[in-house]
Amino acid sequence: MYTTALVLRALQAYQSRSSGVNSSETGSVIGSVILSGSDEPIASAIISSVTQPGFSVFSGADGAFRLTGLTAGFQTLLISKEGYSGSNNVVSIYVGQQSDVGQIALALRAETGMIHGFVIDGHDQTGLAAVNINLTGSQSYQSTSNGAGELHIANIIPGSYTVTFGKAGYNSLTGQILISAGNSLNIKQSMVKTGAYLDSTPGDITGRLIDGLTGLPSEHLISGNLL
Repeated sequence: MYTTALVLRALQAYQSRSSGVNSSETGSVIGSVILSGSDEPIASAIISSVTQPGFSVFSGADGAFRLTGLTAGFQTLLISKEGYSGSNNVVSIYVGQQSDVGQIALALRAETGMIHGFVIDGHDQTGLAAVNINLTGSQSYQSTSNGAGELHIANIIPGSYTVTFGKAGYNSLTGQILISAGNSLNIKQSMVKTGAYLDSTPGDITGRLIDGLTGLPSEHLISGNLL
């Protein structure tokens, strides 16, 4: 993600030179992207300038972003991410200054749901990268956890799904979840290395549903026995 952001900034610098934009006549904008109705940050949202096509960055893990090289004057920013309703914001850019747009809230699309969470090592509680997460139901979805163990699957058709977690060197996990329209299911799942002691007593996979519009907990608590 950060490599991509650096590439985009390099591209912006080239575009500024080739288009005749004087860097001494530009400014920048900072802000953060959060889930509507809450303070939960939204990572990997795209912040792009409608006024200057080609100028864009991604929000970081904390939802924060900084877009540079913008021509002074009014700029229209488009903030978007798959599974969320987009947002347009007009901001004033000043020469040599940094404008702060504060928090920009994106709401989940009402017709679909999403999963967000982390997969951790059951022993040392560190994030597990490259865990394959698969959903099987009316549709099939697949994702892989990032370097911090974070997982994200958006635009999920509502319904009941079998969820599996798999990673080389770890015991696979299987459970049942229910996806509701307009809600986000937050998951924190631990995995145990192959050969480590396992209790044969069935466990639970649990999550917390929040309303995509208000950010408040939903009335349904989702859980399923691990097989």
